[in-house]
Amino acid sequence: MYRNVDLEISSLTRLDALREALAESVLVLYEGREGRRWRLHADVNGSGRDRTPGKTIRRWIEVLTPLRGEARRLFRAARVRASVGVDAAAAPYTSVVIEAAAVAALATLGVEIEVVVYRS
Repeated sequence: MYRNVDLEISSLTRLDALREALAESVLVLYEGREGRRWRLHADVNGSGRDRTPGKTIRRWIEVLTPLRGEARRLFRAARVRASVGVDAAAAPYTSVVIEAAAVAALATLGVEIEVVVYRS
């Protein structure tokens, strides 16, 4: 069963301007330095309420596309991953479909896709 899509951003430089640009649209779950890299982990507000990862990804695209200036520069220079959460505890198997248009939109922005399976 689909759970959510978080964004994980990793950079060699601080991500303050990006965090500030995203602040009204996302919930920052974690921000800090790990080793040599700065990390920002965020959830588009209420992503767990969407019924498909494609809907949540479209909401992420709406948040990320208008980025300008320093925030856009930081985003383009960072390693960005869309983390699709799947809850596998509810059934003997589960499947999640991510529509081609959603995958293409993420690829256009240089965002990787990761699938995380929760067994809780």
